[in-house]
Amino acid sequence: GPTSRKRRLSKPIFLDRSGRRKRMLRRFGLALLASLLVACIAFATTVLSVPVPTSLPIAYEREAPLPLKAQISGITHRVGHLLGLGPKGLHAGGEPHANLTVGFYPSWADDSAASLARNIGRLDWVAPTLLSLDSHGQLAVSSDPRLDRALAAAPRRPLLMPVLQNANEGQWTSAGTVALLADPARRAGLVTSLRRYLDRTGGGGIVFDLENLPPESLPNFRKLLAATRAAFAPQHRLVAVTMPIDSRDWKPRDFAPVADRLILMAYDEHWQGGQAGPIASSGWFADRVARAVSG
Repeated sequence: GPTSRKRRLSKPIFLDRSGRRKRMLRRFGLALLASLLVACIAFATTVLSVPVPTSLPIAYEREAPLPLKAQISGITHRVGHLLGLGPKGLHAGGEPHANLTVGFYPSWADDSAASLARNIGRLDWVAPTLLSLDSHGQLAVSSDPRLDRALAAAPRRPLLMPVLQNANEGQWTSAGTVALLADPARRAGLVTSLRRYLDRTGGGGIVFDLENLPPESLPNFRKLLAATRAAFAPQHRLVAVTMPIDSRDWKPRDFAPVADRLILMAYDEHWQGGQAGPIASSGWFADRVARAVSG
């Protein structure tokens, strides 16, 4: 009846005087929060440590097919390289005393590739800065796909003469290079590395551009040049060396016996930070070159 229903309803349903349910709920809530915190930390680690894949070796497609003459030239060069009929040293670019037009290709400059593409037909040699000696005198090799494309598209391919410099991040570093030059075993190792590099790339020789060397290291430098020239001779490869034109220590007559070409750096009549003027006026240029080559 009504009395018994009233008794049943007057008893609290959710009352837990022991507090057991409260403790269970609190533990469940703490466990849930801990789980969420662990999940957030795990997610954050995936955001902070994203693996970076290596760049894909993508080359640009040609916008238009090469002219037939350029295609034939490229095929002839590749076949000749496979048969070991690459450029033949002194005869690449003319006889030993013929005039040469050499284009230095600074790989770090953004406009180098466009300039090479415009002028490659006028060049006997192209000399890209692809090799360097680091601060410890170790050989470092770089590549330039833009240069490769320009050479492949050239109807008349110039002789490739990579430049070896002791420059790192725009600064000439001499200490490591001097130590290398003083060690006969390290000199021999460098010659072997350069020969293998040319075997792999098909270059016609090396242009040595080692600067800021102390005078006492120059005899060792000439030993390196002589050893390189002897190692390159069977493949008719060339050894060229750049030389400052106003230094009493760098005498062309001392370097001529150990190199196939001497490249005189006939400039710096005026320079950035000095007095204003031309870097090599005609009279200054003619006088310095005449003095350098006399005898």
